[in-house]
Amino acid sequence: NIMSFIEALSQIINVRDKQESFQLLIITHDQDFLQSITRNHSIGHYYQVQRNSDGFSEIRKKNL
Repeated sequence: NIMSFIEALSQIINVRDKQESFQLLIITHDQDFLQSITRNHSIGHYYQVQRNSDGFSEIRKKNL
């Protein structure tokens, strides 16, 4: 279930958040999942891949 997965990721983030070299990569198409995981933590930004008007992928930093 998605809430169990969010809780497990939340625990990892809480334990590792103070480590200087901690990085977490999550790939998702689920906007609700993204909002849930970013709402509960000290995450300041994420990156979103989108197609531009020419059909090419662009990576954009989204601040929270």
